[in-house]
Amino acid sequence: MNTAVFSINTGRCGTHWITDVINTHYSDKYTANHEGLSSKYIPNIFYRIDNPYAQLNKPEIRTHINNIRDILKTTNYLEPGYTSYSMLPVFIEQLSDSHKVKMIHIIRHPVDWVVSAMTQGFYNSENMIQKTTLLNPQYNLIYADKYRSKWNDFIPAEKLAWHWLELNTYAEELKEKYSVEWLTIRMEDLFKDSSTLTDLLSFLGLPNSPEVFKLTNKTIAGRDRVCSQKQKEVNLSAILFPEILDLIDKYNYDIDLEDPKYYDYFRKC
Repeated sequence: MNTAVFSINTGRCGTHWITDVINTHYSDKYTANHEGLSSKYIPNIFYRIDNPYAQLNKPEIRTHINNIRDILKTTNYLEPGYTSYSMLPVFIEQLSDSHKVKMIHIIRHPVDWVVSAMTQGFYNSENMIQKTTLLNPQYNLIYADKYRSKWNDFIPAEKLAWHWLELNTYAEELKEKYSVEWLTIRMEDLFKDSSTLTDLLSFLGLPNSPEVFKLTNKTIAGRDRVCSQKQKEVNLSAILFPEILDLIDKYNYDIDLEDPKYYDYFRKC
């Protein structure tokens, strides 16, 4: 029985790197498709709707899940990108009847993730990601009622922090609901040493590779180090909602405060 592996994450979490590693070093074991249908999932519209199977009314989604079934006839399938988050209940329920389904929750420190997303203009431009993938309180969200009245006054950094909170809370909700095998990893650990990569490969049923381990010493994509004077200082207290602080503790992260009020987002540039 072959295995389908999906991931829930916020994006900007090293999933492109994971895809490249699998396709380069383990293509005989897996077909890795980074983001599946990408923005065509339109995940923000379908997120946590009462009937997630309504997504199958979209022909491209029906075709995609049938293509996954075909792939699973001969090999394993990995789709680690973040744009499929609304489809995860459907993938788990539809594919687990005849295949093994596994889930990976990839976390990135909320402050560093906000930095990375800001360099891409998230919540600061009307692009396809904004229209199809980023969440806002008009949708069926866990924290919609609490933050809906504040949304129009949020700056992009606050909206991003809220998006991070929403999707990671949703990941914890899915873990409670579905008893498939789960692996939870922090992106930072994936690039820090070989142990987290070993855990990931083991979870995927793959052997260790010295060539792959060498890659963990390389820095994350240079585009994360793009600096902007406008983004250089953001009020940390504005983005660290109480619920985010709870998850920071849960995921064993620290907050590096160089100043009681401000955090230098670009201290690594």
